[in-house]
Amino acid sequence: MALAAAAAWAAITYGPRGVDAVRDRLAKPVLTTPDGVAASSSAKGHEPELVSDGLNNRFWSPALGKGAGQWVELTYDQPIRILNVIISGGVSPEQDDYLKQGRPAAVQLSAWTAEGVRKDKQVLLADRAGPQTFVFTAGGTKRLRVTIVSGYALGKGRAPAVAEIEVFRRP
Repeated sequence: MALAAAAAWAAITYGPRGVDAVRDRLAKPVLTTPDGVAASSSAKGHEPELVSDGLNNRFWSPALGKGAGQWVELTYDQPIRILNVIISGGVSPEQDDYLKQGRPAAVQLSAWTAEGVRKDKQVLLADRAGPQTFVFTAGGTKRLRVTIVSGYALGKGRAPAVAEIEVFRRP
């Protein structure tokens, strides 16, 4: 009887997370487009919407002289289950052009549900041009904020640039 009660308790407590974990591993992630994009600040001509325009030669950058603590936020009308986030830091996928502007080094990913529950994960980007993929699983997400924690080659009028943020959800 005690064994059956323990099994029932474990199924109720851990069952939904286990089912989600299996479904996440079996799902083929789908790229999703945000319904809105905002930022803490933006340099002229480098608005936050550029992180989700599908082009890696246009970028969001916070106002000049700003870096750590600046953020860009993607919002969704319907909740999504995030599986992966791809970040393309810098101004270009070409290494020579990439090195001419500041780039994010560490960023914090923060996801909020409609109920206000928050999940955070800090990730480190390599100082190289091109997309970098991070596993970040967060269910019921309505907002995803990417906050600059530190950067490469900041200062002297340089701010960290982010070319693209791609969010992949479970279908």
